[in-house]
Amino acid sequence: MALNVENEHPRKIALAVKEGFDRLKRYRKARAMFIRAYVGEYYASTKGMTGNIPINLIFHTIRTMVPNLVMKNPVSRVTTQVVDQMDYAWLLGLGLDDIHERTNFKNILRGGVVSAIFAFATFKTGIADSGQILTYGDIFVDPGQIYTDLVDLDDLSIDPSCRVLRKSAFIADRNRVPRQILLDDDDYDSDLIMQLPKSFHPDAKNKIEKLTQSNLSQMEISELEDYVDVVEVYVPKADALLTIPDPDIKIFDNYLKGASYYGPKRGPYTFLSFTPPVPNNPYPISFCLVACSILLIISSLARLCKSYHILTSDIGYGLLGTGGVNDKNVYGPLLGP
Repeated sequence: MALNVENEHPRKIALAVKEGFDRLKRYRKARAMFIRAYVGEYYASTKGMTGNIPINLIFHTIRTMVPNLVMKNPVSRVTTQVVDQMDYAWLLGLGLDDIHERTNFKNILRGGVVSAIFAFATFKTGIADSGQILTYGDIFVDPGQIYTDLVDLDDLSIDPSCRVLRKSAFIADRNRVPRQILLDDDDYDSDLIMQLPKSFHPDAKNKIEKLTQSNLSQMEISELEDYVDVVEVYVPKADALLTIPDPDIKIFDNYLKGASYYGPKRGPYTFLSFTPPVPNNPYPISFCLVACSILLIISSLARLCKSYHILTSDIGYGLLGTGGVNDKNVYGPLLGP
């Protein structure tokens, strides 16, 4: 799919973004299954007894991996081939280190590692309050400062016909922002902003955030602040950033905002995955699938050991008995027919 922003109608682009959300639906459900296994009964039950569930191997694996992969904020070392600018490059590295400290970049990277374990991580980078990237809710970001944040898989849309992420015709993400923030920005179409319905997604109950949210709390928050859902669409071929309503809720014949993109040629999005790419498919296999497979194997072995008392049997008898190592009395469940 190739998008020409000038020739394509905004409604067609909105429908393409909607198809991008739909293509990820099954992938998101698989991730939700892994995350529910990760949190166990912690979010689902109001009380519990010791020993009700076995040791959560997925949780302990992630708890061990993340601090070892990201121990502290990264240290930037900027270099240049120009001798006269070496001192400036060193100072630029110190400035980047300061930004990492103020934005707590360590936690952003750790969140990305966890996301990559369950599916893949998406980072969005821009300059705050520049009109390029929509940012809201982070009080530690100053105007004009480099800004990086995570994009949740529930809010991500990618060209539905692409086979490689870097060749995608567009990449989009959903944002939930107060309506007044958009009205205060002169670049947005105020008339269309006023026509946007309040933030409510028809598939909201299937999102990961609903593990700890209730409908009552959502209603109370919506009464305090008038939130709306908008989608930012990055079109690499046109170097454009388009803002449209959430196509699952509302589709207009005009853009809420259109702006040229000024930044790295790779675009504002960066992806992280721990597994090799799948041929002709943009979505990698979840690393957590391996952990879940090991968990199922260990659980099966534990049940067999408990049923046939292998751990308390005389293993030597099984080896020296009439059947040798194929003695079905001891090893039948493990060796099979």
